[in-house]
Amino acid sequence: MSTNSEASGSTTQLKRGTIIMEDTGVKVFRVEDTFFTVHTHFLIVHSLVFRDMLLVAQANEGEGASEENPIVLDGIHACDFDLLLRIIYTPCTLTEASPLYTATAEECIGLMTLMDRWQMDDLLTMVRRAMQERKWDAVDKIVLAQGAEMDAAWTSAAYHELVMRTAPPTPADGKRMGWETYGLVRDVREVVANLPSMLRHFLACQRLQECLPAFISPPLPQDFANELHGANCDECGTVIVGPRYKCMHPQCPDYDHCSACEAVANSHPKDHPLLKIKEPVFRVRDVRLEGFPFTEL
Repeated sequence: MSTNSEASGSTTQLKRGTIIMEDTGVKVFRVEDTFFTVHTHFLIVHSLVFRDMLLVAQANEGEGASEENPIVLDGIHACDFDLLLRIIYTPCTLTEASPLYTATAEECIGLMTLMDRWQMDDLLTMVRRAMQERKWDAVDKIVLAQGAEMDAAWTSAAYHELVMRTAPPTPADGKRMGWETYGLVRDVREVVANLPSMLRHFLACQRLQECLPAFISPPLPQDFANELHGANCDECGTVIVGPRYKCMHPQCPDYDHCSACEAVANSHPKDHPLLKIKEPVFRVRDVRLEGFPFTEL
């Protein structure tokens, strides 16, 4: 007795799915000292260069059929090809599973270089977008921008971040970025050191624009414009933000403390009276810098 499914199957014309993988699509590649056995479907889909390469290999009977007669890919690194295959065959919708979110900056440069060489334009656009969405240290961003074509504003923000952050770049950072870039960042940091945040921002942008023609100034954080600044603390040397404490003793005619130093015991003689001044010397948003024609923040 036949079922309904059997009856309908006898009259229905069967079709093939949109993705068809022939047995002949499996090829053996040799890159440096490493063999890769790969189904070439996605390589062909994403790269016209690979499609042409495999047509040539097909003409050479048996090439790529075994490790005894592999398709040799010269001029590339095995680690870069391995990462490319992992990107293609790993579901990138899951960030924790995708190598894009675990590979180092140097590995990503090798990956994007390979994609550019093989004209994998769609994949390259996707990878570059993922790189710019991923959370990197500023040094990693600069290394990426030096080795691959990245967005100018994204790269500029990395330089600005490295200049503005508290910790200076280390010699290990300099080795990765290059000593010229390391020296540039250190020089700009020295120029803007101990300035109020907004002044540091604009002066850093000015100096970076002078040294990096493609530099695009990042927007000014709104909280910078609202800072209240006083004088320099005579104890720790930093710019006083907000209220300051002025010594009223005759021996200290113009001695100021920041709140942090005032709170530290024995930072100043106890018999010297300190006057708390709530009104700062200036409000940062009222400052005008030569060369920056802004009127309101």
